Amino acid sequence: MTEVRVLKMFVNGEFEEHYNHEYLKVLNPSTEEVIAKIPAGNCKDVDRAINAADIAQKIMGENYQQLNVVHI
Repeated sequence: MTEVRVLKMFVNGEFEEHYNHEYLKVLNPSTEEVIAKIPAGNCKDVDRAINAADIAQKIMGENYQQLNVVHI
């Protein structure tokens, strides 16, 4: 039996707990054994991620456009 990994949400560059503390099971498709549990996020988790992304976008501003430029 494999150790079941319990994962966290990745928001704003950090792994964080989610609000409702409920998890979804991740199964190995060949054995149907539970191999991990992932956060079952809710609206508060989505809002937190959107707010973090909005702040990051404002901080980056024009610099974000420059980061995505590939010089050939």
